[in-house]
Amino acid sequence: MNPLKRLRDLLGFLYVQRVKGFAPPGDQPFMDPAGIDRFKSELAEAATYVEFGSGGSTILADRGHVRTISVENDRFFARAVASRLNSGFVRQIIIDMGLTGEWGFPLFPSARKARHYVTAPWDKGPFPDFILVDGRYRVACALESARRAHAAGASAVLMIDDYAPRPHYHIVEDLLGQADMAGRTAIFRIGSQDIPSSAVEPWLRDPR
Repeated sequence: MNPLKRLRDLLGFLYVQRVKGFAPPGDQPFMDPAGIDRFKSELAEAATYVEFGSGGSTILADRGHVRTISVENDRFFARAVASRLNSGFVRQIIIDMGLTGEWGFPLFPSARKARHYVTAPWDKGPFPDFILVDGRYRVACALESARRAHAAGASAVLMIDDYAPRPHYHIVEDLLGQADMAGRTAIFRIGSQDIPSSAVEPWLRDPR
């Protein structure tokens, strides 16, 4: 992409982010229909839920009165999400990653800040029944979620959105086993996999 166009696009996004403001998210996660159906099914069975990346998924959890920890790294978008939360069941955790572009992508990635993001929801209550990885650092978030589940002696459903079209996520199958697919979304059962922290570390440098 032309550097000048890239700069114009970034400035346009920053204007929306910081001046105009984001529109509040709708009532559905930004997934394909099969992913939405599976998400709703898993959420309906969950007493506790953790998500990396917020939006329509957060609204559904709030409406369903599911105890939720929502990790977000764009504080401006988190504010738009918060404007639609009413039940008191959602706890937002906002991680400062510095300047972010579209979809919360950090413009100056930092492994130290990524670690704060990946570890943000843990040790804050009972281990969740359901985890959605739909934000940044998806490989690190997925592996750390599985590592924490094993350490807690817990079992949970883990969903990773945008999995099918992004082969760089498929490395997680080496440690989590084969994915069950719903559209483009991958679903894993975690808790039995004994994953060392050293397996997570390299992915703290990959914000995809």
